[in-house]
Amino acid sequence: RAAHPPAVLRVLVPVVLIASFVPDAILIITRFIPGTTLLGGLSLSAMHLIVAAVAVPLAQRIAPVAR
Repeated sequence: RAAHPPAVLRVLVPVVLIASFVPDAILIITRFIPGTTLLGGLSLSAMHLIVAAVAVPLAQRIAPVAR
């Protein structure tokens, strides 16, 4: 257990969000999936931002972190 969970989450959430862009960037650069477009790769990145923007506040309401 973390001694200060809110502080851990303030660091962990942005780090994980940034890490989630790595596969999208690799997809955009290498186009390892046939038919991949720049718009498709950017859409995946936008999806990660939207999911984080919805999931983090929702998780705070459903399971608040003790301070």
